[in-house]
Amino acid sequence: MGSERTVLMYNHYDVQPVDPESEWKFPPFSATIEEGKVYARGASDNKGTLMARLFGVKRLMDEGKLGVNVKFLFEGEEEIGSPHLADYVKGVGGTEVRWGSHGGKRTRRKGKAPDHTWS
Repeated sequence: MGSERTVLMYNHYDVQPVDPESEWKFPPFSATIEEGKVYARGASDNKGTLMARLFGVKRLMDEGKLGVNVKFLFEGEEEIGSPHLADYVKGVGGTEVRWGSHGGKRTRRKGKAPDHTWS
């Protein structure tokens, strides 16, 4: 893009473990539509928001309204505590990773996005 500003968007794509399967209302490995709603493992946490960000950025790009560089960091270990994320960010030139908490509080992660992420 050529902007002086870059935004890093973080998403995870992993999901909660299936076991015990008996506690699932719908089969965990397929999507089910009930009363106009889609129920699927990981659909809202966090694959839905991941896709919403991708399509949102694409639309802004298509309309020529994206005024910043965008880098994405997709992680597959969030549900187990992100044990390798800090080392990864530091390994690609990041200076610091600060962990926040969920539950309505903003999570802050500071660092340089890797050059090989989709941008």
